[in-house]
Amino acid sequence: MLSFYDAKKTILSIIEKPGYETINVRKSMGRILAQDIKTTFDFPDTKRSAVDGFAIIAGKKIAYNIIDKTIQPGLIHDIILNKENAVEVTTGSAPPFNADAVVRIEDCTVNGNLLTINKNISKGENINNTAEEAEKGKIILTKGEKIKNSIYPVLFCAGVKDIIVYKRPKVGFFVTGSEILEVEDSYKKTKTFNTNRYILESFLGELGIDHEFYSNVSDTEELISSTIRKMSSQYDIIVSSGGISMGKYDFVKKIFMEQGFQIIVNKTAIKPGSPLIIAKKDNKLFFGMPGYPSAFLTNTLLYLVPAVKKAYGYLNYDHNFVNIKIGSRMISRKNRLDFNRANIKTINGELTAFNPGSQRTSHFLNFAQVNGLVQIDENTEQLNEGDVTKGLLFDMELI
Repeated sequence: MLSFYDAKKTILSIIEKPGYETINVRKSMGRILAQDIKTTFDFPDTKRSAVDGFAIIAGKKIAYNIIDKTIQPGLIHDIILNKENAVEVTTGSAPPFNADAVVRIEDCTVNGNLLTINKNISKGENINNTAEEAEKGKIILTKGEKIKNSIYPVLFCAGVKDIIVYKRPKVGFFVTGSEILEVEDSYKKTKTFNTNRYILESFLGELGIDHEFYSNVSDTEELISSTIRKMSSQYDIIVSSGGISMGKYDFVKKIFMEQGFQIIVNKTAIKPGSPLIIAKKDNKLFFGMPGYPSAFLTNTLLYLVPAVKKAYGYLNYDHNFVNIKIGSRMISRKNRLDFNRANIKTINGELTAFNPGSQRTSHFLNFAQVNGLVQIDENTEQLNEGDVTKGLLFDMELI
């Protein structure tokens, strides 16, 4: 039985570096960069007007003759000013190369071809200089970054047409149990509605990870064995729910050994989620996860999420543990690392965790009020109000 940290380290150590491919930038949303992105020209590439107004050579003059032209964005011109002249420019256009200021329209008066300035204008005012934002060759995005809503438009701004991204491993999952119902089925006593499928769909979907639900599989050794064999030929990462403990219908470990999988992790010293089997065969990685939804969700966050992030090429794939103040008492048991569900709020600038009630592995409904996990170490039996511990926020892990 491995500790949480040893199990996670072991899992991450066997994740192979993903391959890469070149794609059109229009298909890049949610992908992970496999290259640094550099500017291919200066930003801006010429001097630009920051406002609508008149370009001038700044001095003590307040009156100028207006040249009968208007410079618009994208216009290449050869206009040269003298100290007596001004020319109308629009926002983003390139003023004459010797102009050193732009007067805003609202700061001047126009009477025919005569421009009168109504305020003092300094050199450089309302002008964006060449390469002011970035010089050609500046790295603006680094390898391993996820292309999300703030990054995607930057690629277009930089004129990027094609980019190199990491290939996406195929993730497939199945749920074991003859008792599993879908919400379209009629409720029946002693049966259980499929929950773990939707834990994976919500977590992996939030991360933008490609995933497919294979099927619900009844608790027979033949069906589970056949499912594992078929999925091994279709997916790179395979996740199962249930069938990994010590019960009469827990066949997964036995099947792994029969099919030549190498068992990497077999159970961990945490609660909830101690049952866990990580197995590998060739370049296929298998996560055998517990059936209880609370344990399944905990193991998804603790082990599967960082592993899949690394397999996808994320630069920052490991957890982001943060300090969290305890707002209401939480209990544990010595010699075991607990990850208690928590409702975490910001109070007076501090992240503060409140116990949502039951921490039983068999209970799940109060996860509706939960947005993170707090860690209670092996030497602690309880955390009281005001204590500080480490924890994970779901939103910070699923980015």
